[in-house]
Amino acid sequence: MAEQNNRKIRNKNLPGSWHLLIGSISCLSCFGLVLSSYLAYTAINHIAVPCSLTKGCATVEASSHSHILGVPVAGLGVLFYLALLVLTIWLVVNPRVIINRIILILAGGGFLFSIYLSSLEEFVIHAWCAWCISSAILTVIIFVLSLLAVILHDKRLKVLT
Repeated sequence: MAEQNNRKIRNKNLPGSWHLLIGSISCLSCFGLVLSSYLAYTAINHIAVPCSLTKGCATVEASSHSHILGVPVAGLGVLFYLALLVLTIWLVVNPRVIINRIILILAGGGFLFSIYLSSLEEFVIHAWCAWCISSAILTVIIFVLSLLAVILHDKRLKVLT
């Protein structure tokens, strides 16, 4: 128990670069939450999204892969980005190693899911959606930042022990 309390206290001395990484993940999660909320809203209400860059958004949205078990993929994005936002806020308030790793695992899952969805767009649907690409790029950046945050967090703990 004393070890856990020490770990919590020591983690509060994390460098500013770690806080910058976590703050960046929070900001990107907010942006992703807005993006996926908009897309979920349009999917639920059957509203066509404007798609000037790739011109494939309507094709992707009309495909059978745009829903999983009846839930729009954008709805899963809302849950993903919301979970990341909540976890990053929790991590700032309570900087524990386990929370940092949960963020990394969630971001890694989002990264793999983005690869899967992008593969579907390329090889199955044969159309690209600019909105989907934007979300995938956000997810990749969040994954890289969360990996760096865990490395920095672990490195700091080794220095302090």
